[in-house]
Amino acid sequence: MSVIEHTPILTIVMPLTFAFLIPILTAVKKESKIPEVLALVGSLCSLVFSVIVAYAIWSVGKPIVYTLGADIPTIVYRNQEFPVRILLEIDRLSALLGILVAFEVFIATIFSWGYIRDPKRKDKYYTLMLLSLVGMLGILYTGDLFNLYVFLEILAISSYALVAFEYEHPEALEAAMKYLVLGSISSTFILVGIAIIYGEFDSLTMAMVAKLIDEYGMTISLVIAYALFTMGALLKAGVAPMHMWLIDAHPSAPSPFSAVLSGVIVKVAIYIFLRITFSVFGLTNIDTTSVGIIIVGLAAISLTIAPIMATAQRDVKRLFAYSTVTELGYIMMGIGVFFLAPLSVHGVLAIEGSVFHIINHAIYKGLLFLVSGSLIVAIGTRDLTKMSNIAKKMPYTTIALIIGLFSIIGLPPLNGFASKWLIIESSFAYSPVTGLFVILGSALTFAYMMKVVLSLYAPGGKEPSSEVSASMVVPVIMMAIICIVIGLLAAQILNKVIVPSIESLISRSEYINAVFNYKEAALNWSGVKLL
Repeated sequence: MSVIEHTPILTIVMPLTFAFLIPILTAVKKESKIPEVLALVGSLCSLVFSVIVAYAIWSVGKPIVYTLGADIPTIVYRNQEFPVRILLEIDRLSALLGILVAFEVFIATIFSWGYIRDPKRKDKYYTLMLLSLVGMLGILYTGDLFNLYVFLEILAISSYALVAFEYEHPEALEAAMKYLVLGSISSTFILVGIAIIYGEFDSLTMAMVAKLIDEYGMTISLVIAYALFTMGALLKAGVAPMHMWLIDAHPSAPSPFSAVLSGVIVKVAIYIFLRITFSVFGLTNIDTTSVGIIIVGLAAISLTIAPIMATAQRDVKRLFAYSTVTELGYIMMGIGVFFLAPLSVHGVLAIEGSVFHIINHAIYKGLLFLVSGSLIVAIGTRDLTKMSNIAKKMPYTTIALIIGLFSIIGLPPLNGFASKWLIIESSFAYSPVTGLFVILGSALTFAYMMKVVLSLYAPGGKEPSSEVSASMVVPVIMMAIICIVIGLLAAQILNKVIVPSIESLISRSEYINAVFNYKEAALNWSGVKLL
């Protein structure tokens, strides 16, 4: 077998390998560029391989299954032959989000070259950053519930440590402890849900569990398991009113990791909810109306409380943290509307807007947190009222910041407009009440983001001496350009990327059959033409 056939697992293994190499090689040669170089190479390899995996899946038009641990990794269980051991099952949605995660970490790694300056802690920082990438990709790619939990813990532990990375500041330790406690509660919910499922079916392969749920139906135990999964995932995502950890964690973490935390880590938690709901339990086996009402209610809270709190913030990173909760409100509103009207046109439109918004928010919120890091380095403060003449002294950073702010507000032709418009349109089509909550969230977002815009030209504060280093400017310019490109190509991206990803998520039978038709789903790379 060629190396290219192992691309699915290499996407995860490469950053894991470099994460182990960083502390070993750094111990041999201290105060060198080894951590930065290895982290950059590891994240780049993961990005390249994730693109190859996505290209292959789009080429064959169906999920692919990859197993480890045996030449013939199948057993017969309950008269069904299916693969066991470590199992990866990747469809178009997980492949798309895999690219997003790898790209965000790659950009944050480049930015970190100019941001992380302590030579004694660089190795720890870059090791943890790569481990967070391993955790996210493992969650997205796994087809097994137990391995989902393992990767979730890898992500959680590395995230806790990165939030506490600047431990000389008491707020960082406090935020990390709060994140640790609430994150552990979230993980416990998910672990207990997994235990219940294993007790019911003696299997943790997602496709097998899904098939058995269809065969035997939903018991009270399975209803409890689904509720635990839902609570655990939404707490991990930071959806209001379960957002208390997020507001402290985002500002306290190093800015490059804040970009990753807000941009993709909270989205991975939403992915867990979507995967468990659609692929494992199935919409036909749960009360979509009750779940939809809960989701819409949480979205409404996120769209009102968070932006109101954001308007009172002077700390730029804390303001952006509250805006993350607001943006989660948009995403959850779209998902909730779909649950309430899954067979309607506006229901489908709503979930299309939500998945599209996951991508868009990751880009412009990652951009905004990186810009906040540039301001901290150049000015030495996170207080908006103490910043002055940013636009004059930091022109490139200012341009990127304005693009990010206008994107999050939803001004055309930037990327935030397309996905927000889909959610607004579908929410109003379902009910004027849900639509009004989305409009309220948009209006309040405009109000507090204009506060940031005005600070660019406010006099009387501390001025930056000059623009930040190229390693920090280039990533924010790249992200700003992507905001523009996605906005201009929104229709094409929606039709060719987002819609196929949602079709893959909704097609539960396709997800199940890929495992039980393992020999066909195991990708034959000879049939995929790589450019």
